[in-house]
Amino acid sequence: MLHADYYKFKKLSSHKKEEEESKNQHENSKTNGFLITTDVFAFTRNPNYLGEAMLYTSFAMLSNSIISYLILLFVFSTVFLVNMLSKEISFQKKPNWNAYKQ
Repeated sequence: MLHADYYKFKKLSSHKKEEEESKNQHENSKTNGFLITTDVFAFTRNPNYLGEAMLYTSFAMLSNSIISYLILLFVFSTVFLVNMLSKEISFQKKPNWNAYKQ
């Protein structure tokens, strides 16, 4: 999870530097149109959610209780799913989305 955050920060920082160097770009396209498609993000669109899901699933497996699995199912279906779907909608507005989706 930390690797994905660090990589996103590094990519966005370098992208901002490139934009500052080239003043010919449109002013509203700071990082709104930038989509990271390399490293961890080449395999999953939501690496932090994947890491958290794996972590929470391991806790449920260690507890070996049906209640923990039910809580996990509730959290995945309400919190994670809603956040991931809203993220998908925002990604659709970015250029190169169709190529990245495949």
